[in-house]
Amino acid sequence: MKQTFWIALFFFITSSLHLHAVTPAAGNAGYADNRYKYFFFEAIRRQSIGDYASAFDLLRHAIEINPLSSEPHYYMAMYLSQMNQDTLALKSLEKAVALSPDNEQYQERLAQFYMGTANYDKAIDAYTRLCDVHADRTDALKILLQLWQQKKDYGKMLEVIERIERADGEDEDITLSKVRVYELMNDSQSACNVLRQLADNHPYDLNYRIMLGNWLLQNNQGEEAYAIFSEALREEPNNVYAQSSIYDYYRQVGDTLAAAEMMEDIRVRRSAPTDSKIQFIDAGELYQKETNNNILTDDHIEKIMETFDSKTDVQYFSKSADFEEIVKNDYNLSVSSYVEAQDTREVIDIKVLNAQIAEIVEKENKLRAEIDKIIGEIER
Repeated sequence: MKQTFWIALFFFITSSLHLHAVTPAAGNAGYADNRYKYFFFEAIRRQSIGDYASAFDLLRHAIEINPLSSEPHYYMAMYLSQMNQDTLALKSLEKAVALSPDNEQYQERLAQFYMGTANYDKAIDAYTRLCDVHADRTDALKILLQLWQQKKDYGKMLEVIERIERADGEDEDITLSKVRVYELMNDSQSACNVLRQLADNHPYDLNYRIMLGNWLLQNNQGEEAYAIFSEALREEPNNVYAQSSIYDYYRQVGDTLAAAEMMEDIRVRRSAPTDSKIQFIDAGELYQKETNNNILTDDHIEKIMETFDSKTDVQYFSKSADFEEIVKNDYNLSVSSYVEAQDTREVIDIKVLNAQIAEIVEKENKLRAEIDKIIGEIER
């Protein structure tokens, strides 16, 4: 009697929750739906307390009762994957996605599964569907960008880069990625245009102009590069980036005297008590989401300015790099080249996971009899 009461109470509490289920045959709808809810929610409860073997069996019963509900297929896929039953896990995961195509979590898991099994064509399809529904998922777009790069489909890479720009706005790393794609396509004119646009959009930042000059120098447009370096040095005579760039120009054109004089000038200036370091700040995580745009609050701006004034190195946020480090990095001024991004991925204890899987296998046959006994009591 007590067991019947608790089962009835469980059905009452969960009856308002929506599951992706279809209505069974007339006359048995309520009964079958209650049985399904019991097995599914009991599986989730058993999983939450670490009773994975029982949860696994309960999920199988839930699928037998209602095979058109996506949730048990998804959770079953996770169990089968842990048991190294990849073929069955993929089948369950594909079923879950087919039943709930707009579910972001299911789509992403499926895409990750395809990548893990090196099925890159299907991974591309899955990530494309995910990004079509969730256009603000720039993390997924960046994975999609890598997949297209692996296939050397540069046109698709540019399409993805433009989608990232629409979602996040202009970003130096993404702009430089676009330049590299155009270079891979042997489209030097488009690469140059992108760099010019970047410099034009930041007229008060000499680094972007000098970056353009270095690209021109590497692509046999030395006269324009020299003009850019010279103008930068007129504006900031102590700019070490411009000094080293014009030094490279002198060496390229064979003017060894001018190159030697510039190198001596750099050494003399460097021996003076001046700060020639460049401060890199990654404020990408400092924002407040508002509709389609991200904004910086006063607190965010204050943190950026305090870090800039102090020139301190803050893990995952800021780095002061000296000239030698920039030279070793091929004059790359991308923030991500100096400020390490924080790894926020979940750390999985493989030993614990393997122990849980072993426990599932060991208890499965034993608990089958107990589950059948519960079914018999419910059906009376």
